[in-house]
Amino acid sequence: IEEEEKELSLSNVLVSLGARELLSGVFPMDLPSSSMPEEIWLYIQKPTKEGVVRTIETALRRHRSSSLASSSLFDSLNNAQKMVLYSYLLKKDGDEIEQESIKATLKTFPIFRAYTNDLSNKAATIVHNFVTGLTQMSYFVVKDATSYDKKYMNDEFLCYDTFQERERLVSYIGCVSLTRCQFWKRFVLPQLEEVKENETMEEVRMRVDAINNMLLVDLPTFCSEDDEFRNILSGIKFIPTAASDVQPSSSAESTTANISVRKRTILKCPSELYDPDVTQLRALMDLNDFPSEDYSAPEILITLRTLGLKTNLTWDVVLDCARSIESQCFDNNERKQKDLAKERGKELLSFLDIQCE
Repeated sequence: IEEEEKELSLSNVLVSLGARELLSGVFPMDLPSSSMPEEIWLYIQKPTKEGVVRTIETALRRHRSSSLASSSLFDSLNNAQKMVLYSYLLKKDGDEIEQESIKATLKTFPIFRAYTNDLSNKAATIVHNFVTGLTQMSYFVVKDATSYDKKYMNDEFLCYDTFQERERLVSYIGCVSLTRCQFWKRFVLPQLEEVKENETMEEVRMRVDAINNMLLVDLPTFCSEDDEFRNILSGIKFIPTAASDVQPSSSAESTTANISVRKRTILKCPSELYDPDVTQLRALMDLNDFPSEDYSAPEILITLRTLGLKTNLTWDVVLDCARSIESQCFDNNERKQKDLAKERGKELLSFLDIQCE
């Protein structure tokens, strides 16, 4: 679009929308010798954003009264032409749109881009589409959004490139501006517990990368901005367990079509999981009791401990372990399982010795 946009001019786009073009030399170039009203003369000499919106509005009214009223004038524009119009009205510095009636008209122009709801596409690239007018719902912009943030944005979020552009979306369109902390708290955290049945590995990786980046880079800032953020995050089931790392082994589930699909993803809160760095815990507890490998890097574990990751066993859990070992030893005929039960029993006794010292 950018290359096409360079070859287009604002006047060409306006003419495509039905604006009437004055030929050069029709009006004099100096106001004193002209009987033309000053407002019109100034606009012809130097177009303004409000004047451009009025020009399009006039063309739209003319179109609605014609026999072609069933179609939209904007249907004739390609994406590059829409971006030329958007760039002039939202990106160009200089005059600003002040009149509320002009802002209301601008909101009806399908020149604004919103992100998509398709997370599977965003796993590979960030996708956005043009919106057909902004009159039906509220829209948001996120201040200083990162590439990770954008992958979680749906069609309620408008795209922008610069600070000035974001400010104009707030001023002209009435977009609600959110900080990254507000965005994560309101929109991302609720999504972390939602895992589709056949979630692809690309979607898993996108979620893992976004969460790990937040845990390592953003969590201190978010917590300093909002005292509730840490408590909310610690109570959300967003950490896949180590059992989720185990892929299906049956032939029916290992076909080429299913290679990229993680069939079983179990999510738990940080406070429901145990620290995999504690050797005895690894020997005693099940895979479902530990975070997956993606969340077991040393720097990630440091953060998870602040969110409630457990480093010790309660006595109730000790009793559960003993019962589990008993069941594993006597209710299973496989020699391998019996040997594993013996090893777990030794670790449990060692743990009890340490606790009783």
